[in-house]
Amino acid sequence: MGPHSRPRGFVVQNAQASAADLENARLSLHAELALDLFDLRSLDNERKILEDSVVAYQKALDLTQNRYNGGAVNRSEVEEARTQLEATSAQAVDVTDLRTQDQDAIAVLTGQPPEGFSIAYKTGSLAPVVHPGRCSIRIARTAPGHCCRRETGCLGQ
Repeated sequence: MGPHSRPRGFVVQNAQASAADLENARLSLHAELALDLFDLRSLDNERKILEDSVVAYQKALDLTQNRYNGGAVNRSEVEEARTQLEATSAQAVDVTDLRTQDQDAIAVLTGQPPEGFSIAYKTGSLAPVVHPGRCSIRIARTAPGHCCRRETGCLGQ
């Protein structure tokens, strides 16, 4: 053996470690994608709440303004209603900006340019849906510090 040759076992172990590192990176990217999508959907729900609140606060401001015009309330109540409306409108803009950041991150994680990439707004439950018949995957330790994927059966069977 020359000074630059290595035992076959070392080469195999090195390849296995590299494959495990690659799988770890892939799983990390999938986890980041899931977190960004969950956050995006949470922001969709928050945006809906804020939009509904803006409509309600606008009605409250209109009512308060009419009551002020009729002499039933003082000017400070009108200003308070206006401030509440403006603050909620600003929050809605902030949530929209945060959603855009999440959407751009999802585009990059999926290998697409953010320009032109769009995910439709969707409100409702954030709970994951379990589809019967889809196989589950379990990570099993094969050696210290190394993991591998292993199919463990399908749900609903």
